[in-house]
Amino acid sequence: MNLILHIGISKTGTTSLQKWLSVHFQDAHSGVFYPGSVDLPGTIEGNHRGLVMFSGAELAWSEQLGRNIRNQLPKALRDLSKEEFQERFMIALRQSIKTGKESGAKYMVLSNEHLSERPTNNDLDFFSDSLDGLFETRKIVLYLREQCAAYQSLYGETLKHGSVKTFQNFIHDDSVVRLFDYHGLIERWRERGWEVEPRIYHERGGNSGKWKLIEDFAHNVLPKSSKDNQFDTEKRANLSLSSNMFSLKRLINQTHLNRVIPLHRQRRALSFLSRLRRKDAFRLAQGEQFKWIFARHEAGNAQVARHFFNRENLF
Repeated sequence: MNLILHIGISKTGTTSLQKWLSVHFQDAHSGVFYPGSVDLPGTIEGNHRGLVMFSGAELAWSEQLGRNIRNQLPKALRDLSKEEFQERFMIALRQSIKTGKESGAKYMVLSNEHLSERPTNNDLDFFSDSLDGLFETRKIVLYLREQCAAYQSLYGETLKHGSVKTFQNFIHDDSVVRLFDYHGLIERWRERGWEVEPRIYHERGGNSGKWKLIEDFAHNVLPKSSKDNQFDTEKRANLSLSSNMFSLKRLINQTHLNRVIPLHRQRRALSFLSRLRRKDAFRLAQGEQFKWIFARHEAGNAQVARHFFNRENLF
């Protein structure tokens, strides 16, 4: 059994890809097995959240920062200690490998974007050592998005969850900068013996970027035997805020209206109000902000571009 481990990164259509994989590959009919919630603990809507919990990442287990992950799990899993969960997860993973082999699968695909942002070096050591010997080969696949667009998309996500932070302060947050340090992320996995295959997330309007990602994953990442799968034009998985809505959404958060107005109604109001403003009124990554993001990641991007794509510019 060979492992393909998809780790995002965040805001590159990960949720859409996970849902597509869970629809097409949970029965290993074409040589690929994508375990479901019955197979691996902590799997929710195709997202293998149990992976980051198994790694022992503090940000997945701390009382405050980890609750968004654990609260979505069944109560029986939420009540387990870290060590108990790790033991149960390893037993389930070994059984899933056995199930996949018995079904004729030669590849197992796992996916969780938190593995690209939460584990420390010690967590990755534990995670990698625990998987030694379970698979014939193991490969990391991650999609890289131009950082200016990635910062804006993630900023919109934080606003949806109630943040009142300005974009200027957001882009200088060390944790955000590390998240989009692609060279550093790739090297952390390569140092632990993983093959790493970075791919480019192509920006498209509407949902087409996500379907371009799924098509790329099917044709260029999955083995040839699985390329005959159909691409379902499912409903968009995530609700995104356009850049025109960012400042208005932050104002709603600051006045605490986000606590009493449902998100779907907020979005309707924001969409209407943003159409009354000039299209470029809320463009965020311009001028000095854009230059800072570009300069911060330029050297690392160049190293990735030269090593993996044989060119000077990554995007």
